[in-house]
Amino acid sequence: MSSKISLDSDSYLKIASDRYIFEESPENRGFLFNKKNGEILSLNKTASFIIKRLFAGTNTGELIISISKAFNTQQDKVKRDLLAFLDEMKSEGIIDD
Repeated sequence: MSSKISLDSDSYLKIASDRYIFEESPENRGFLFNKKNGEILSLNKTASFIIKRLFAGTNTGELIISISKAFNTQQDKVKRDLLAFLDEMKSEGIIDD
């Protein structure tokens, strides 16, 4: 898990679906359930928005645009914040290489 996340517009990131299940609450918050150890990660609305789309196969270019529109945020800020979030998810083993 040493390689960095790429935010190229045509890049796809793969959630470790063999280890994680995503569930969304009515308040648009989400939960990641680790099937192997039973841990539950609580996600805020933004994290839930991102993880839901990654599970659906959204590429990073589309993801940046949809976050920017949904949260009325400039794409440059979205890219910076998204990269930090995805790097953390990768280091936790939630995103596969």
